[in-house]
Amino acid sequence: MSLGSPDCTPKCRSVRHAEEVIAALTSGSEGSLQGFLSVHCHNAATLRDEFGRTALHLVASLGKCDLLQWLLDNKHADMLAKDKESGWTALHRSAFYGQIHCLMGLIKRGGALSIQDKEGLSALDLTMKDRPAHVVFRNTDPTEVYTWGSNTNFSLGHGNQESRHHPEIVDLFSRSRIYVKQVVLCKFHSVFLSQKGQVYTCGHGQGGRLGHGDEQTYLVPRMVEGLLSHHCSQIAAARDHTVVLTEEGYVYTFGLNTHHQLGLAPPPASSQVPKQVTSKSLKGRSVIGVAAGRFHTVLWTRDAVYTVGLNGGQLGYLLEPNGEKCVTVPRQVSALHHKDVTIAMAAASNGATVCVTEKGDVYLLTDYQCKKLASKQLNLKKVLVSGGSLDHRIDPQLLHDGGGEKLVILALDEAGRVFCWRSMGTSVRQCRWAYGRQVFMSDIALSKNSMMFVTQDGEGFSGQWLGQYKKAVDKKGIEAINGVEVSGHSDGGGVYERIRLEKLPYVHRAVSITMDSKGRNFGVLQADPKTRLDGVKFENGKISVVQKKTGNKLRFNQKKCSYLCDVTLRSEDGREFPCHKCVLCARLEYFNSMLGSPWIEATSCTALDMPTTSEVLQAILEYIYTDESPTVRESVNVESVCNVLVVADQLLITRLKEICEVAITENLTLKNAAELLEFATVFNADQLKLSCLQFMVLNMTALLESRRLITPYADAPDLSAYEDRDPLCVQSSDSLLKKAKMRAKRKPRRRSDSSGGYNLSDVIHSSPTDVIQSPATASSVESLPELITSDSEGSYMGSPRDLQSPVFHDRPDTQVKPRHPHNTNSQTPETHISLCGWYNNTLFKIVPARKSSIMVVQLVIYCALLFLLYSLLIAFMNTSSSSSTKVSVVPSKMSQKQRKMMALASRVGSTENISPYSIIPWVLRAVGSPPSTSTFASIVEEEKQQEAALIRSREKPLALIQIEERAIQDLLLHYKAINNPEELILVERSPQGPIAIPTWNKH
Repeated sequence: MSLGSPDCTPKCRSVRHAEEVIAALTSGSEGSLQGFLSVHCHNAATLRDEFGRTALHLVASLGKCDLLQWLLDNKHADMLAKDKESGWTALHRSAFYGQIHCLMGLIKRGGALSIQDKEGLSALDLTMKDRPAHVVFRNTDPTEVYTWGSNTNFSLGHGNQESRHHPEIVDLFSRSRIYVKQVVLCKFHSVFLSQKGQVYTCGHGQGGRLGHGDEQTYLVPRMVEGLLSHHCSQIAAARDHTVVLTEEGYVYTFGLNTHHQLGLAPPPASSQVPKQVTSKSLKGRSVIGVAAGRFHTVLWTRDAVYTVGLNGGQLGYLLEPNGEKCVTVPRQVSALHHKDVTIAMAAASNGATVCVTEKGDVYLLTDYQCKKLASKQLNLKKVLVSGGSLDHRIDPQLLHDGGGEKLVILALDEAGRVFCWRSMGTSVRQCRWAYGRQVFMSDIALSKNSMMFVTQDGEGFSGQWLGQYKKAVDKKGIEAINGVEVSGHSDGGGVYERIRLEKLPYVHRAVSITMDSKGRNFGVLQADPKTRLDGVKFENGKISVVQKKTGNKLRFNQKKCSYLCDVTLRSEDGREFPCHKCVLCARLEYFNSMLGSPWIEATSCTALDMPTTSEVLQAILEYIYTDESPTVRESVNVESVCNVLVVADQLLITRLKEICEVAITENLTLKNAAELLEFATVFNADQLKLSCLQFMVLNMTALLESRRLITPYADAPDLSAYEDRDPLCVQSSDSLLKKAKMRAKRKPRRRSDSSGGYNLSDVIHSSPTDVIQSPATASSVESLPELITSDSEGSYMGSPRDLQSPVFHDRPDTQVKPRHPHNTNSQTPETHISLCGWYNNTLFKIVPARKSSIMVVQLVIYCALLFLLYSLLIAFMNTSSSSSTKVSVVPSKMSQKQRKMMALASRVGSTENISPYSIIPWVLRAVGSPPSTSTFASIVEEEKQQEAALIRSREKPLALIQIEERAIQDLLLHYKAINNPEELILVERSPQGPIAIPTWNKH
């Protein structure tokens, strides 16, 4: 690994360094990135780019767990650092990008899941919100009940009186798999309505408010057996009594009847079991809704509203002339009885009643009057009321003058907007949220001093009043309040009610929320996480899907009555299927034409070969006999279903083809949609083609959002110089730099030239163990960098006299021959110089270095080889000048191989002696010129040799070809053969001859 010191200080805050670090992290292995971060910058782990991202943010997003651990252990990266764009920490990013292993590693090292981003979302919230857009939580889905609060009167249903600060599941419903759709919390008791229409109650039973036939206290919810024979659709409750509405439109009440709020005649003091409310005014009418306050009860049909109980002004009509304070039986509110009025919903509090019509008119019953608060409030789906005041003269001991509460009305529409009306104002105003992002509500709850909301994403919020404000629009058109943007939909009004929202912890899949009138106990319904896993089981470590059984219908069985089979079908793989000819002919026109006519197949006793596989043929026969194809419907192998569709298309089985299209459609994914679209077009599968197109259109957004991949940056630094490091062998950058400096001190200095540290002695003093080279490598053009020696760890540091003779593999050598054509007058000996393969076979080891110095090193090697060749020529010239035409230089001692070559040369008529020189490391031989021949065969042979030489020259490295060309030019110059047609220099390959041991003079 290339080491160096960072070009910055420990106080570096360079944005350029940060961008380079971020770009590098998008590519490269974890080992090379450790090396890069160690030497690139002192503060590589803490630098931030323009978006506020650190190296830990990118590593957590990319899932590089080992590098993340290294940053935390060695670089002390801050795992709580937030980026500028979203306020996300490394926990948020690992959760968003699906890097669960990095998320677990951060949690184990103390990462807090409670840290919130700019939108108030924790890492766990991101995980819960990360679901397809079409997945919407509804109260009709299987739900789980969570309650929390003071629990003073055992109203939470947890079996004890301990308070709960966070939502806790009610075990009774989860264990019994009872799904609840409505919850009502009161001061002394709670009421739960299941999706099957059963009512459960718990809490203090004084006065019979629980409906169990006694006044005992029940710590956990218990079913009201008096309503077991009815399917209940709605519940309402107040402090002392409970009201239940059945699907048939009947109303049942139970509890204390102090103020005649039960509506029973004759009025009892209390009712410990549910009793039906009957009166002449309700005869023949179907009640569609109920509501309850502490002192009264509200019932309504489509065209009328009925109230009963203590008349303190909230019942909607004046006092009785006889001075009766209470209304014993339900009485119609005459002010709302009109042919154009259709009641949609109503709500009640201790001191007021609110009614909403289908035309959007909102009426308030208070102070013995019916007041119209607003009109054309369309598409409202829920309304709530809190507070209000009663006439204290009705019951001075119970009611006090001025003891009422401020009146507040909340309304929710289908679009998720919330409207409010408060007693201090004069009109209905839309609520705006003082929150960091835009939210739309799906349910609301209201108490004396607080509010609670559930968003369409399943989040829970509590709200506090911040007062009213007027909309101010800046130059950019952004609505702002004192410089703070406020989320919400604008309907053009000028005055709004501002509400500060605070996110409820541990609420993620909420569909409904409720609270008591004092705001002390709370409840929320959350969608069961196993909602869409019906029929899915986890067994033996595998997920299996259990299909629901359907009713049986009449169908044929191919395996029964096998003795009646009169035809056999055989697939391509040799499997045979005994079949009934009558069934095949009746079900399929293809077999009817084949077996029902005088063809040879109809009378053949052998099996009929079908051009398809056994799996496809079995699916075809299954459909023929049963008119269904469970194999195709249950198959998850799209390819096999496509094969069945192809055969069904060929055999004109339209219904089976449609079944295959449906089965393929159910297995559409983002990966195979395009391929299946092409397949549907080829085989005219119109239904499948349309499904593929719709799937692509509907999932285009999901496709773009699901590609949570960080594309490697194009301008990322080159990490090729950084070797992969073992993550377990982690060293700090300081220790690495110290080792590099110690190594540099131990290394002897040498004079270097401008080639970047390479000199002639480095080229010559190569290691003897590096001389061996394989033939494949030697002949490869790509092996040129391997012929270069680095002056680093691969250089040889010993004495040149310690060098041994190079060890060569069997390969031909390069020979350069100056040759004179045959002359009858004078015989000029052909000078044959065998260049040693030293420069050809010596392998120079190289360590990865700078690319810019390669050409310089090549030039140095070329100069060295040219210098040696020049020395050879000088020695040859001196020898030629001091001897006669007949060279007779005899060595003191010759090897056996040399003597054999001399004998061979004497047999072919050589006139010169072979005398290898011991002065230079090459062998100088003089061989007589053979007589020249110019036959056709020789010309053809010469052409073949030239072609072979051309092919060999292409296989040689470019550096060697350049050296040979330069040697030829020098020889032509030496023999004065330039532009002389009588002189010819040839380059050819010949077997390796005897080589003398090279000697070097030490200077």
